[in-house]
Amino acid sequence: MTPSPIPFPLIQPLVRDTKLAKTRLTCTFACPVTDKTENGTADVISANGLGTKVRSRVRTSAIQSMTRSVTRTLRSLLGNNVVGKLAGELTNDQAKNLQAGGGFSDEEMQAATVAAFEQVRARFAWDDASERYVHVQALQNAKAQA
Repeated sequence: MTPSPIPFPLIQPLVRDTKLAKTRLTCTFACPVTDKTENGTADVISANGLGTKVRSRVRTSAIQSMTRSVTRTLRSLLGNNVVGKLAGELTNDQAKNLQAGGGFSDEEMQAATVAAFEQVRARFAWDDASERYVHVQALQNAKAQA
């Protein structure tokens, strides 16, 4: 039997994909046996402390500064032609992906992941034999074969 609330390390192996849109986290959880997936969503709750805000602004500033520097370097190396412009656009796209993290701490993201799993928890069951979560169908199939 698993503890409640669920500790993040127990569900971490199930996380196949995460997408963050502002403060909304969507997680895809995959069964390690059947590969069946389920999606859950949750809001990332920020501590909103001064440290969190400072960390977020420093991170954003560093990413913007790095992006400008890399873009200038690529354009000077590749020229102001199509290739140089494409390289600059790719750099800007990657920087936007880095900034999409929203400046949330690992603990805040893990708490949101657990909350998202709680939405789909009924579709997963704890397998005592393997000491991990598996999709309910996998556990039913294993019991039927035994």
